[in-house]
Amino acid sequence: MEEVILRQMQRTRRGFIRMVEGMTEEQADHIPQPFNNNVRWQLGHIYIYGERMFQLTNQPTYLPEGYPELFANGTKPAEWTLSPPSVPFLLKQLEEQMSRTTTLFAGRLHETMERKVWNVENPTIAEALLIFLMHEKEHAVKLGIIKKLTEVV
Repeated sequence: MEEVILRQMQRTRRGFIRMVEGMTEEQADHIPQPFNNNVRWQLGHIYIYGERMFQLTNQPTYLPEGYPELFANGTKPAEWTLSPPSVPFLLKQLEEQMSRTTTLFAGRLHETMERKVWNVENPTIAEALLIFLMHEKEHAVKLGIIKKLTEVV
């Protein structure tokens, strides 16, 4: 079962990245109605939430300065006061993060976490990864809609 979970995470992440490859920075910054966010925000948001998994399991995180201010829940590109990273840089970070996830958690999915993940008390790493996978899938859907609306402009 572990291989299935890790493989599905890889497929989801690769699909997420493929949706954006070739997109211009201008397209990535377009905020179509009725959204408050754009493609760049979606990429950064998924990245910081992926890093949360490392934090919850006491693993080293790679969260550049300013990322929470740019990409956390409730943030909006229209209110940014910091310069965001480029789309290619975010895509590279997402690829590297997936590699770290696979490497750090392979063989450990049965371990119980001593923390709450969303509303789940003491989930196994497998359960937590599935929660993160559902979150990423939700944003992949939003990303797909935003991308389509951006292509129309």
